[in-house]
Amino acid sequence: QNLKENGLIMDDWILELPQVQALAWKLKEAREENSRLAVDILSHEEEVNAATSSCEHSRIMLKERLRSVEALSHQRNEILKHRSNQQASTILATRAQQADAQAEEMLQDALSGEAMNASALADFRKRFVQQKMEKHW
Repeated sequence: QNLKENGLIMDDWILELPQVQALAWKLKEAREENSRLAVDILSHEEEVNAATSSCEHSRIMLKERLRSVEALSHQRNEILKHRSNQQASTILATRAQQADAQAEEMLQDALSGEAMNASALADFRKRFVQQKMEKHW
């Protein structure tokens, strides 16, 4: 009853309990560990600031390089577009000339060779026309 009436005595009694002492000890250890961690974190602050600055510098340099690469890529695409049109035209013209030359060679061979019967003539005509059509593909 005396404990109920006097709050200070009750508080002192509670603080002396082994469970409370154990918790107080754990609290003290946790605070000390937090203090050590805070000191450790603060000791790395300069390194973090330097790394942050370096990262920001690298990010800026990377952005500049990316702009340069994008510009070069655009120029490359334009060059390839023009070059591919020119190349396609050249390739098609070469193929057409080759097909036409082969057809003409076939005609010269037929004219300089023996006389053809109807079946051979039909076969020649078919190959000749096909070769001339190749010129247009």
